[in-house]
Amino acid sequence: EEVHVVRQTLKKLLIQLPNQQFKQIHRSIMVNTKHIKAIKPHINGEYILKLSGGERLKVSRTYKSNIAELISIK
Repeated sequence: EEVHVVRQTLKKLLIQLPNQQFKQIHRSIMVNTKHIKAIKPHINGEYILKLSGGERLKVSRTYKSNIAELISIK
């Protein structure tokens, strides 16, 4: 429901946040792992994350390794 504009690169922002809680899943998207409710396989080695608010986000193949440990848990 909210939009936050940050004048900083995603890479720099991720360094400032807890590593285990926030993961980059796409070139311009990071996610709070505490809000992931389901992880479903998608086409071409990608995944879809379903969040607690009902949103669905695509994990690109490039960033799949960032959530690898979550895939085996969920």
